[in-house]
Amino acid sequence: LNNFTNSFVINNLSYLFLISRGYEFHALMDVVDSTEHMANGGVKDAEYLTKQFIPVMQKIDPQYELFDMVAFDGAANVQKGGRAIAARFPRVIIIQGAGHVCSLFLAKTFKEPKLQLLKTFTVIVSFFIFFCFV
Repeated sequence: LNNFTNSFVINNLSYLFLISRGYEFHALMDVVDSTEHMANGGVKDAEYLTKQFIPVMQKIDPQYELFDMVAFDGAANVQKGGRAIAARFPRVIIIQGAGHVCSLFLAKTFKEPKLQLLKTFTVIVSFFIFFCFV
């Protein structure tokens, strides 16, 4: 099984999507409402991600032998979370996704008010493409 994560803010509410993928299926393992965590000054760093991921993964794979890959963006603190997960799940390798780089690019590109609608559309379409075709 492969794990992916994506983070979204919808109507000022922050969510973390934990997505799993097998050979013939995609599954949304959990949706974490991180609004309160973020409102209290929290960040979606390595510690937070591993606290969200590991219990869900353990529930699915109590023998630690099904998961073989975790994909996070390239940020160092998030990659650290991937290494923490790999320490618990010995078959797991960590790969870098391009989501963080794309997000930074879009944030700088779409600062114009007229492009905000296009930005929202892009985020929604990206989520559905990621969830349906990855």
